[in-house]
Amino acid sequence: MHIESVAATASRQPSAVPAGNAVRDDDRRLREACADMEAIFLSQLLTQMRRTVPEDGLFPKSRAEQTFQEMLDVEYAKAASRMEALGLAEVIYRQLSSAGA
Repeated sequence: MHIESVAATASRQPSAVPAGNAVRDDDRRLREACADMEAIFLSQLLTQMRRTVPEDGLFPKSRAEQTFQEMLDVEYAKAASRMEALGLAEVIYRQLSSAGA
């Protein structure tokens, strides 16, 4: 798809969004931001927990293995946040949505 066709399509879109849609969009974005915040928190939690475990084994971890482990922790955190396992996103959402009201 060319940039010109995207720009032309965007210019044909109505610029005024009905108020109900804007509120739902803001609500959706706030929920996504809260879920992202929970994922970041869980990722940091996993990283710090992993640092407390002493390394033992025949071979020390390579830098590549450490990087993979960090990436895996981030994915675990995202998955836990999507499943609402901790419930932190909901608490943050309630706090922020009541502050904006």
